[in-house]
Amino acid sequence: MDHAYPEIPVEKLKLYHSMDRKLYSILVFALKRDPKVSVNMIALWIWLELDVLDAVVPNILLSPLNSINGLADEAVACLRCITDTTYLSSSDASEISLSQSVLGEQLSLKFFHENRALAYRGVRMVVENICVKVLDDLMEMAMPRNTERQMVMIPPVDEPMMPRFGGLRRTGESSRSVVPPMDPMISRFGGLRLTGESSRSVVPPVDPMIQKFGGLKLTGESSQSPVPPLHMEEPKENRILFATFSRGYPVFEWELRSYFYRVFGHCVESITMQPVKANEQSLFALIVLTSSAFVDLILRGEEKAKFSVRGKQVWMRKYSPKA
Repeated sequence: MDHAYPEIPVEKLKLYHSMDRKLYSILVFALKRDPKVSVNMIALWIWLELDVLDAVVPNILLSPLNSINGLADEAVACLRCITDTTYLSSSDASEISLSQSVLGEQLSLKFFHENRALAYRGVRMVVENICVKVLDDLMEMAMPRNTERQMVMIPPVDEPMMPRFGGLRRTGESSRSVVPPMDPMISRFGGLRLTGESSRSVVPPVDPMIQKFGGLKLTGESSQSPVPPLHMEEPKENRILFATFSRGYPVFEWELRSYFYRVFGHCVESITMQPVKANEQSLFALIVLTSSAFVDLILRGEEKAKFSVRGKQVWMRKYSPKA
């Protein structure tokens, strides 16, 4: 008989992500921004908090409403920079001075352009593994309001950059969306696409740059899980990741646990850090996951993958015991 590992209740996940939910509510209800685009903004800020900076979402929440709106505009510019290789040199590009002031001086459009592959994968991962679980009810409430707004605002006046990302569009712009949904749970929010990807229409119409990252489902849509069932019978050696760290940039067990929990939920069974003497740094760790499915999900089919945990570089690959 198969025994599946219990999943964390959705309500507990939503409680853990209460600040992310609060910020999303401000975007879509107080600032009346597009619900789908706002998901990508939240995913971008969570990714920055996981991989690059500390306390991104809390710092944004401490800002006044007009500053949050300005940060949202700059987040759209960052997302465009990630998905469009020509955006940085276009006349539309401008520096993100508010983000630099509130979040970190190292942020710039050049930073997102140079790290667009890592950022693209990271933001998409956050949408699929976090937003899909913790923002679905808020988006469902926001969508009717947004639909009414589309009917009375042609063209939109308060979000001039939104037509590139989805939601409202100007007269004459294409309403085709791109890339058939990866999974029934992914299609609702939409996401970003890279230049040159094919397009296929979906319902409701979304702008061509919105579909790639993935999204949420609403009531009545398929709840098929993108992750295969987790079975306890799997051999342990099939579900171990080998993680290595850079000398001089110590990574601690609690940082790894926090990273995996926030991005993938309950997927870690145990973490064994390299044994070291006091005041010495562990340079590797063995991470036992609850299922081999998470190994494939985390590595995205690659032999090894690079992550940034609280700004520190971590390489991960499937563990292969020496003969």
